[in-house]
Amino acid sequence: MHLLLITNTPLHPNTGGLERTTLNLFDYLMSHSDIKCFVSCPESTLTDNRITIIKKIITNAEDIRSVIDNYKIDCILLPYGPWYTILAHEAVQGRNCRIISALHARPGSGDKAKLSDTFFEYKISKGKHKLLRLKELTKQLLLNKKYINSSKKFYNLAYAYSDYYVLLSESYISEFRDYAGLSEISKLKAIPNALSFSSFADQLLIQKKEKSILVVARLFEPNKRVSYALRIWQKIQNQYPDWRLDIIGAGPHREYYESMILELSLERANLLGQQDSEPFYERSSILLMASTYEGFPMTLIEATQKGTVPIAMDTFGAIHDIIKNGINGYIVDDNNLDAMQERLELLIKDEALRLRLAANAVKDSHRFSMDIIGKEWLKLFYTII
Repeated sequence: MHLLLITNTPLHPNTGGLERTTLNLFDYLMSHSDIKCFVSCPESTLTDNRITIIKKIITNAEDIRSVIDNYKIDCILLPYGPWYTILAHEAVQGRNCRIISALHARPGSGDKAKLSDTFFEYKISKGKHKLLRLKELTKQLLLNKKYINSSKKFYNLAYAYSDYYVLLSESYISEFRDYAGLSEISKLKAIPNALSFSSFADQLLIQKKEKSILVVARLFEPNKRVSYALRIWQKIQNQYPDWRLDIIGAGPHREYYESMILELSLERANLLGQQDSEPFYERSSILLMASTYEGFPMTLIEATQKGTVPIAMDTFGAIHDIIKNGINGYIVDDNNLDAMQERLELLIKDEALRLRLAANAVKDSHRFSMDIIGKEWLKLFYTII
């Protein structure tokens, strides 16, 4: 079986969750001797010589067709958007090649992303820049409805042209149906992300955890709302002088958070930049997540794998697939900073509770091991090939 992944963005293992989960899946698939994996992309830093890299920018169906023919591709995996699926449909005509599309997000979550980004930039701008941002915001408001309508049509077509369309959660099936205006959903399939770390926290590691609260997020306020963690920390930092807040991640709003730390007189609030997240999960006790939307966040399942108890806001359906409220973490209502602070202080004060939830989190996270999730993908591939 020859599988092809297509992307027009550079492919690097640490670029983001989508890249990491896809490459982890390929690593699992290539442990099966009858499977060969190919990636079409402009450039890549992958060092795994089992993956054949085809350095190419896809601009039309003929570009895809040439790859299918040259490498005898049996199935194309398309997680980067409906445009690729529409081109692939044209490319596979007259060929025995299947198409599996995938959506690595909550259906429709991207519709307001640009709008919220522009609004945030307007809000924090000053002087003449504020007027420029206002003009951009007005333009974006006019374009947004047109964009949403086009997006819905593209996803409807992509579904029609796919042999299967994979979503990240059962909860997203009805959302995708309504968003894309589907009359039937027989080709929709839910497969969650798999864990990426090779080991699980044991009891010794849980016992040795530091008094650290962790945020793992791109520093992009309209979506990740790292400011929520900073505001909560301002209220409690003096009560718990032996605890700290560690924030790892990079992004365009680092200066905004640096200013917040100064303005709020925060202590032991550390912006640590882009880091290998695994050691931070291993030593941190609690994770905070306040995103406005997510798909099936690696941050949450990786935290549970390492016994870092998550507290997250209820902004996407898949959160209920990961966190069993009060058992392996806590879910609080969106925008309810008081509830998030209350749960955080409960875990800080009650070590026995914290350790129990940490142990439960590790045990429950085995559901998302690659051995389990990979078998679901294998079954899907063998169903259509």
